Amino acid sequence: MSLEELTRKKYGENFEVVDDIEDLDLTNIGSIQHLDELDKKYLEQFIIVKRLVMSNIGLQSLTNWPSIPSLENLDLSYNALSNGVQNIVFNTPNIRSLSLQGNKFTDTESFKCLKVLKKLEVLNVENNPLATIENYRSQIFKEVPNLNLVDGFDENGNEYLDSYDGSNYEEEDCWSNEKEREKTVSEGSSIVAKLGASDSEIE
Repeated sequence: MSLEELTRKKYGENFEVVDDIEDLDLTNIGSIQHLDELDKKYLEQFIIVKRLVMSNIGLQSLTNWPSIPSLENLDLSYNALSNGVQNIVFNTPNIRSLSLQGNKFTDTESFKCLKVLKKLEVLNVENNPLATIENYRSQIFKEVPNLNLVDGFDENGNEYLDSYDGSNYEEEDCWSNEKEREKTVSEGSSIVAKLGASDSEIE
C-alpha cells in the first residue's frame, strides 16, 4: 500500500490534504520500507506542516525524502535506518529537532552533514548501535557544533528533561541534578540562556 492509502486507513477515507495541517502523525500506520516518488509527492502536499512523525513504520531508506521547507520537528524513531541523513539536510533545511532513536546507525560520522542545519538544536539517537560508543555524545557535539542537546544532554553533561522537541527550556524543568543547578547559578553561568539564544545568534 502507498503512504497515502495507509494514511487514509489510519485517519479515515475522508482524510484530505489541506493547507492548514501543521502536525502529521503517521506512527504505526503500516510498513513503508522505502518511499517512492508517489509517497514523496504526497508528503510534499503538506505545505505548512511543522511536525512530522513517521515512527515504527519499518523505514529502511531516506531515498526520495520529500522537500518540506516548513518542517521543524521530525521524528523517525524506531525504524531501520542506517544512513542517508544527508537527504534530510537537503530537503528539510529548517529542522530544529530530529529524532532517530531506535534505528541502526553505527557511527557518529553519519551525522556530520547535520552541521549544515543551522537551526537544528536537538538530536536524539538513543538505542542505536552507536550509543554504545564511549563519549558518543561528545563526538556528535564536535561534529555538529550548533546542537544544544543530544539525547537530552547538553555539551557539559547536564540533563534536560522533556525537551527533545526543542521547545521546552524552562529552567525549573531542565535540571535533573539540583546541586549542579545551584552550583551553576551561583557561578553566574546560565545554560538556559545559551539555549534560549535567538535564531540570528545561532545562524
